[in-house]
Amino acid sequence: MKVVIQIMADRALVGVQDDNTDPFVEPVQAAALEEVLAAVPGIASRARERWASQPKGATYQAPAPPPREPVAAGAAASRPAAPKEPKTGSMAKMF
Repeated sequence: MKVVIQIMADRALVGVQDDNTDPFVEPVQAAALEEVLAAVPGIASRARERWASQPKGATYQAPAPPPREPVAAGAAASRPAAPKEPKTGSMAKMF
């Protein structure tokens, strides 16, 4: 099990995670590291209870892309014209 503690002034965030489980995070009101460490066994116990019924959240399923609209006949005329052939000039005659 992995335990992560972030202390900010008079509060902390404690996160725990086990293999093949989602992280479980709880806030803790504590002024000292010792108080936070004393809360870890209870947080780990609550995490195990949740993991027993739901070890991982639902997997994200991306929605299907919207259907493409057909290109209207007039839309083809608004496309840029194909590039023109280069002009032949005096430089082209040299090669």
